[in-house]
Amino acid sequence: MKLTDDEKRRVIDELEDIEPAKRNTLLSNLTNFTKWLASALYDIYQKVKSWISDIWEWIKTNIF
Repeated sequence: MKLTDDEKRRVIDELEDIEPAKRNTLLSNLTNFTKWLASALYDIYQKVKSWISDIWEWIKTNIF
């Protein structure tokens, strides 16, 4: 199951609202990212938890 464009935008928007230094910490490892996503966007976390490492890599590589 993949994320819709709206879901991708929600994740990116949430990350953009975070101070850059904190965002870098959140994206520094998969554990931090997973905890953040589960607390910030639980519905999306539930959808992607089995392939969350792919989302994390995509965001780190393509977005920030």
